[in-house]
Amino acid sequence: MDGKEYGFLGLLNKAGKISFGEAIYSSRPRLLLLGKQASANSRKRLLDFAAKMRIPVVYEDGGKLGSALGRDFLSGVAILDGKAAAAYLKKKGKENL
Repeated sequence: MDGKEYGFLGLLNKAGKISFGEAIYSSRPRLLLLGKQASANSRKRLLDFAAKMRIPVVYEDGGKLGSALGRDFLSGVAILDGKAAAAYLKKKGKENL
């Protein structure tokens, strides 16, 4: 992993195409990035939400997610735009999720 996807997350954040924290649950995400170090409760809640909304989940390092978005750590990040989600997966090398 060369880290380009984390810089891309910063750009998406500035464009308003990302939500995190409690805002995830009031949005219509196209892709959910779940921090590997998320607590059991957070992981269960986010995975249940992803299953209900039928959105794909990609596991990432929570610390790197946070630093890409100016935070210490994030349990989950939702990408709200379909084209942005596809571009993120392409940068990640996971085009067929």
